[in-house]
This record gives sequence, structure tokens and C-alpha cells, in this order.
Amino acid sequence: MKKVKAENFRVVVEPRGLGDFGYVRTSDSFAYPKQKDQEKEYRNRCDDIIEQIKRHVDNIRCVEMLFDSEYICEHCGCIWGEDENGEPVCCGKAQEEFRENMLIKK
Repeated sequence: MKKVKAENFRVVVEPRGLGDFGYVRTSDSFAYPKQKDQEKEYRNRCDDIIEQIKRHVDNIRCVEMLFDSEYICEHCGCIWGEDENGEPVCCGKAQEEFRENMLIKK
């Protein structure tokens, strides 16, 4: 029979969506059309939440902001991928830039 061992307890707090105004909800991209602005605003909200938690909540060892990230090609906007040699596989401009940088390093 299996026995469950509980460990590594944590409380996760997620910020309210950028388009959630309480009385009405819309998409994040409607409220903040630019991805860069969305990221900045979410960081600001998380920083505010962290500050409030530290001020008002006892028995906390650590409060930190965590987020998922993925690399995207600055030329074509696709998710960044590399072959076994480290060369990008997304677009010709990225491949060209990679080759130019490799020549400069040599």
C-alpha cells in the first residue's frame, strides 16, 4: 500500500489579469496591446503583491516572483530553436546573424 509523504509546502499567489477590472473582464492584449507592456505591468503587479505580503503576513521564509519564459527570435517572432551546433533553425536572418557572429569570434 502506498503512503503519501507531504513536503515542500508553498502558497502560490497569482496576479489578477491585466484586463480584469473587477466589474468587467477583457483580454490582456486588449488592455495592453504590446507584449513588452504586458510583461512590465505583470512584473509591477507581482512586485506590489510581494511588498504587501511582506508587510502584512507573518511566518514567511521567502517571497519571490517566478515566471515561465521562452526564447523568441527577434527577427521573425517564432519560438527560438537551435540545431546540435547551436545554430538557430527559425529564419534566414537569425542564421545569417549567427554565422556572422561565429566569424567575428574566430
